[in-house]
Amino acid sequence: MDKRFEKQLKRWRKEIDLLDKLFLELVSKRLVLAKKILNLKKTAGLPITDKKREQEICKNVSQEARKNHLSQVFTVALIKRIIQEGKKR
Repeated sequence: MDKRFEKQLKRWRKEIDLLDKLFLELVSKRLVLAKKILNLKKTAGLPITDKKREQEICKNVSQEARKNHLSQVFTVALIKRIIQEGKKR
């Protein structure tokens, strides 16, 4: 491998590491908010799952995925998994 290749590879990997960190920080913040909503719903005696809201979230994520040239299947599956995790807390 030449030096330019190694340098560029290292730079891009460092950028990916930073994006991963930021992504996880955002997911953590989302889960904290989901926990607050979960507790509020429990206190109010409301059902934990709101299918209409989940469908709205999936629709929004799908639209953003399309705008950003991402797989809608992947992004909707990802947000559904994050929603599931939020219900466990």
